[in-house]
Amino acid sequence: SHNNHGWVQMLGLLCFCRAFPQIRGSRAAERIALNRILALAEKLISTDGMLREHSPTYQACCTALLRNIRSFFPETTPVLDVLLEKMRSCLTCLVKPDGMLVPFGSTDPKQDAFSEEEVNQAKLCCEAAPELTVLQKSGYAVVRICASGTPREEASYLALMGAFHSYTHKHCDDLGFVWSEGSQDLLGDSGMQYGYTGMLYAGPLWEKGFYYSAPNRVYAESAHAHNVVEINGET
Repeated sequence: SHNNHGWVQMLGLLCFCRAFPQIRGSRAAERIALNRILALAEKLISTDGMLREHSPTYQACCTALLRNIRSFFPETTPVLDVLLEKMRSCLTCLVKPDGMLVPFGSTDPKQDAFSEEEVNQAKLCCEAAPELTVLQKSGYAVVRICASGTPREEASYLALMGAFHSYTHKHCDDLGFVWSEGSQDLLGDSGMQYGYTGMLYAGPLWEKGFYYSAPNRVYAESAHAHNVVEINGET
């Protein structure tokens, strides 16, 4: 009920209902699933279309997830159509000139197959993207400047992260930014490194907001690994 896993569960329920329509209550379960999907969308997606999970990877993944959910309701969900349009517009803003997603939060440098179609579509839309995009509700700003007739791969690009909605996929990167000139990152970001290992449930690191104890992962999430102001060397 508080992160994208709820959509995965409801998609599973929809698949079950469609696979076994003869089971009593299947139609009612579909309606329950749709209601929960929309309720979670209202909670997790800002009105400007950005997922409140601090990660372009999850923006792409959840866009693909909601597209799959949308296919179960071809005639009854204009709300999902509007959401998907906004989410895709935001995703386009988060594609750097080199075609990679901005590595804010837990963003994997490798493109995953599940969201590949959405990311590729976003790349195609970059040339029509505005020079300045400010997502006030979700806390992002993006500048993309490309001289007339110049391919998008040679654009100047600056993305700023100013969001804190929860600890979900969040790093110590408030007001952090990424700057690229064409395919060259001048000021980068750690993104997601070293997977999800060493889960924490208590202790000094957990009290600071870290969920994982692997040293490389702790560093990748810390202020040291981002273009931010650091106070007394502390995260």
